[in-house]
Amino acid sequence: MTSGIALSQLLTTLNPAQREVIHLVKIEGFTVEEASVKTGQSISLVKINIHRGLAKASQTAKRSPAPAPTK
Repeated sequence: MTSGIALSQLLTTLNPAQREVIHLVKIEGFTVEEASVKTGQSISLVKINIHRGLAKASQTAKRSPAPAPTK
């Protein structure tokens, strides 16, 4: 499993608002302010959704078994 696939699978465990702002800010490189304008979420809500989404993704990753090594 590649890291891109693993990341995509983790993002699917998040609610759409969390997934969208994490994608915009952490993957695409938009600022929190830009993500706020693009999504219609307040700046505070963007920050909350990033924080909660990353925390949920981290917990999900810790619970998931490690992928088998590929040859």
